[in-house]
Amino acid sequence: MKMKYLIATAAILSAGCVLLMTQVATLATAQEGSDTKAGSGNKPALKQPIELGTVAWGRNLDEAV
Repeated sequence: MKMKYLIATAAILSAGCVLLMTQVATLATAQEGSDTKAGSGNKPALKQPIELGTVAWGRNLDEAV
């Protein structure tokens, strides 16, 4: 009897993981498509990550120099 519950729980968790991974992949694809610049050959623009501290890190060597 316990084995049936274990198998059912494993199946439900597996299905949930598959659905979650599908949603993440769909979300990532949608974000890539919305970040394109006009006239850039449909290449996605680079997004700057949100800073989590008080230091504003430079990400462009030419601007930093």
